[in-house]
Amino acid sequence: MTFSNLSSITVISGLLVCAGILYALQWLRIRHRQKTVATMLFWRQAITDAPVKTFWEKFHYWWFFLLSLLICSLIWLAVAGPQWDRDPDANFTVLVLDGSAGMAKGDRFQQAVSALQADLSELPENRRQVVWAGAAVATLLHSGEHELLLTERLRGRLPEAAPASIERYLRHLGNLARESGDVQVRFYGDAPLATSLLDSLPGHLQVLRVASPASTTMNNRGITALGVAEAQSGDWGKVDIYVRVDGTMPDTIDPPDIQITLGGESLDHQQTPILSEGGAYSFHLLDVPANGLLLTVAIGSDDFLLDDSASITLPSRKPVRVQLSASLDESLKTVLLSDPAIAVVENNADVVIRRQGESLGQGLPAIELVAAEQQQQAFVFSYPENLESHGDLAAVVQTVGLDQIDATGLAEQHGRPIEVSILPGEGWRLSMWQELIGPDYNLVKSRTFPLLMSKTIRWLAGTGGWFPYLAAGDIAYPRDIPRQGLEHSSYIDSVAPLVFPVAGEAAISDETTLAVSLLDSELTLYEATATLDAEQSAITPSAVLDLTDWLLLAALLLLAGEWMLYQRGRMP
Repeated sequence: MTFSNLSSITVISGLLVCAGILYALQWLRIRHRQKTVATMLFWRQAITDAPVKTFWEKFHYWWFFLLSLLICSLIWLAVAGPQWDRDPDANFTVLVLDGSAGMAKGDRFQQAVSALQADLSELPENRRQVVWAGAAVATLLHSGEHELLLTERLRGRLPEAAPASIERYLRHLGNLARESGDVQVRFYGDAPLATSLLDSLPGHLQVLRVASPASTTMNNRGITALGVAEAQSGDWGKVDIYVRVDGTMPDTIDPPDIQITLGGESLDHQQTPILSEGGAYSFHLLDVPANGLLLTVAIGSDDFLLDDSASITLPSRKPVRVQLSASLDESLKTVLLSDPAIAVVENNADVVIRRQGESLGQGLPAIELVAAEQQQQAFVFSYPENLESHGDLAAVVQTVGLDQIDATGLAEQHGRPIEVSILPGEGWRLSMWQELIGPDYNLVKSRTFPLLMSKTIRWLAGTGGWFPYLAAGDIAYPRDIPRQGLEHSSYIDSVAPLVFPVAGEAAISDETTLAVSLLDSELTLYEATATLDAEQSAITPSAVLDLTDWLLLAALLLLAGEWMLYQRGRMP
């Protein structure tokens, strides 16, 4: 036997308290008893037998005490909610409510909630659980909790602009060890379930889709792709934008139907060619300023609003200002000017290039040329000592392109191995042998040298990272990550990919907020699945007998019997 409202310890403690209180009450003198005597000669004995001022009296009525204790125990057990499990190995049911974006179409969410609540009332409290599968998985009603709690916890919950997490939850259930009986998952929603996933689940786990409408196709269109790429024109300060619109029905989309804004200002796109393929349309926006503003694309609204607009934060790509020491050869300046992302300046520099011992740009990130006899390694990278993490040399070498140079050839020319190291120092710096860029070596003339200088300067300057696209539920990898392998102040500059579970604004640092869009073709091209057969989706009859009503009935009958005995004078 189990209890749905109270724990076993609480039930036993309550019974002991009831017994103690009733036992104490049996010692109290509740009322005076009348006693008739034949003569005044026995008056003194009557006073002795029933003294008027006595508060306690002897414990006379054991049968009355036991009857009262039985009635109180039955009522207390009924409050505890006793349940008799006739089949301990019966199935456990998990009711999963789909809270993903697809349920925002029409009244689908309200239909699913009503069907779930109807099924919940038919299940025993200790054999069911209610789970929310929206942007994240959350338990709405634990096993043993009263179903009235679900109504309160569903208050204010609506479908989220996110792909469903039901498949992730099913994988989690499949990895759990089986405790007792089979597990039936009843899914109330329209999110797709991969056949390969269902086939891979263990045998004790059964998945049923419940309360889906008849198969219908909605006339819907939405933005399913929004991406940013470097400008094909080669302009460092510009980017190209790709937009794709999918629809369930072939539909004509003219440029006036599409509204595009950049930083709140309308962006002219009327001359943009739109490519049509079936129900899908795509187009490019070329040479859009990479100014760090928010780009928003919107189409005409329909019954499903969550995919009618999409936004992305454009990268901020300003040229890196580099100042050269007057003592350096002009050929180095020519190499730098070949990179459109670098501007050679006379002051207000972001990065300086100087010889060792020069005071140019003190405190700024720098490339410093050092004589080979004064430095053992050919390349030494330095980073501020206040950084918590240590440098990842392999990542830095790959970031700046050192892995592309002919280290073997340089070592043969110099007669010394070409070594690289990274260590903490006063700031961001690359110290390299000045002989390597002299006329006796071919490093400057090699095709890899401009790449080495360009990437090193960007690494030293810490140019901000950016994301090519941001879709809810997808893995997003940042581009142009500065100082890779070293800890940086902004989360966007980390080497780890990010996953944003829901569309909307996502704050990744105190200063940076990114826009995440839905961009899910499965949701846009929604087609509801047919309802399962009634026999297959029917609730299994409960194997748990609720004893509450029987206990209350027994207590009521005993109270009636006690009242009858009292009226006949057989109860004290």
